[in-house]
Amino acid sequence: MPSFRPLGEGLYFGVSSSSLKLLFALLLSGIVLRVLQKAFVYATRDRGTVPRAPFWIPWVGNLKALIFDPVSWPTKMHDELGEVFTTTVLGYNVTFLRGQPMITAFAKGSTKELEIFEGYKRIVTPLVGVELFSSNANEVREALTSNRLNTIQPGLYLYIRSAIREDLKDRVPEFGTGWSEPMALQPLMTLSIFRMACFSLVSPTLAINHSDYLAKRMKSMEVVDDVGSVLFPWDTPTKVRRRRDREEVLACVAGYAVTRMRELVTVGEDESPDDFLGYAIKTSYSRDDLEKADEEQLGEFGEKIARRIYGLFFVGFISTGSRGAWCIQDLLTGDPSFLHRVRDDVDRIVAAARSISPEEPPRAEDHDFLNACFTETLRMHPIGTWLRWAEQPFVLPPGPSGEARVVPHGFVTVTTQSIRTDPSVYPEAEKYDPQRYYRAPFVSKSEYKPTMTNSIRLDSLRAPPHSMNSTLQPSFGVGAHQCAGRHFAYRMFTTFVTTLLESFDLELVETEKNRGGKHVMSETPLFGSRELMSEVTIRLRRREVPFE
Repeated sequence: MPSFRPLGEGLYFGVSSSSLKLLFALLLSGIVLRVLQKAFVYATRDRGTVPRAPFWIPWVGNLKALIFDPVSWPTKMHDELGEVFTTTVLGYNVTFLRGQPMITAFAKGSTKELEIFEGYKRIVTPLVGVELFSSNANEVREALTSNRLNTIQPGLYLYIRSAIREDLKDRVPEFGTGWSEPMALQPLMTLSIFRMACFSLVSPTLAINHSDYLAKRMKSMEVVDDVGSVLFPWDTPTKVRRRRDREEVLACVAGYAVTRMRELVTVGEDESPDDFLGYAIKTSYSRDDLEKADEEQLGEFGEKIARRIYGLFFVGFISTGSRGAWCIQDLLTGDPSFLHRVRDDVDRIVAAARSISPEEPPRAEDHDFLNACFTETLRMHPIGTWLRWAEQPFVLPPGPSGEARVVPHGFVTVTTQSIRTDPSVYPEAEKYDPQRYYRAPFVSKSEYKPTMTNSIRLDSLRAPPHSMNSTLQPSFGVGAHQCAGRHFAYRMFTTFVTTLLESFDLELVETEKNRGGKHVMSETPLFGSRELMSEVTIRLRRREVPFE
């Protein structure tokens, strides 16, 4: 047994005094180094050198923080290190930016010095495949204009209304006989939104015949609970299944693309297609290309178009479905007057359609307050980080010292949490309040005047700007690479809510898991988006509708 002696006799609980002195010296050295590191950070935070977040293990860096605390850790580091800081993750430099003028520099840099696709490819390709990067943002922006969305909206509404009623035919009792059994909202919502994506991006025929088949395969792309098995450098059952499902989705969409190519050859060369699929084909291949192509070449053309649409399926279906679930959760657990107002708006829009005829589809695009609700949800729960890649060191605006600051080669990202919590724009930032967009500092698009220099002009979606110089919405990016499908996301969500509430009353079913607004949430590693993991448990009751 170790003997006990006073410290002066050389041992203390079996430990020599020299060892204790060494441990004390190491501890003191660590404290001194930490103090010096802090002093260096504060001495350089506004100079040309960008401060670095500390870490213990070289090369690995702050990987643990970005996996287990991807939302609050960057904010905490900003408070400590300033509006820009750099860290290391798996050997890469990762630089975080907060606020203006950093966002403006980021937005302008994204047109040349900061590359969006290279940044996301390095992280996303192992998770979802290279198909995500086959789509063209300008093509999407030009194809999914408000005019084109309005053209397809009547048919889309009638299709989704019919599909939802068919899905719920045996789950909701007949009119006048009471409420349904409790059910989860998310499966119904995500399937409905994916059907809308199929209808709008490919064809109504694919939506009717194959959307359920494709939706099951697209679900395998979700990786919130299974990131590890996807990132392993060898084939895992999850990776094999995901690859198989992706190939089946591509093959199905490619078949429809080839059929549309054959149709386009028979129409006038100057005729602009009304559908997105036709537009994508028309802007990719000339009539001469299609006429001269044999079956094998048409198959190759179809596969390329399918890859572009697959990327849009992924980013549109999964992100819109997840934010839509958040919005319904916010409406059901927040101020009851918000849901009542949405209910009244749906009734007003439906009544306007029925005054024309019982078959006239309601105009979901006429929603205003529901758009504000979705905008507020997108502020409360941003979709994820904005990521770019700096191949060369990137110069930021000077700090208070007047010296320009240089971002090192590597990843560059904007901390979107700082946008959604800006107290000068969003007082009580953690409170869900869509009515904030009806009072100062916000002004609607129709009421705005150039003399209102202290006001924030909202757009047609009751959403604040996300331009290079004024970025107040954290979910859709900024600059040349902001999300091209923003209007489409709003339209899909408002269409789902309108079709559901036209036919059914909706209420939250209180459970032990959701009592008092409780819910289970996860934070996506690296990207920092908050995902709702708990079910939104609801029950439905039929309403009397004239089209039955």
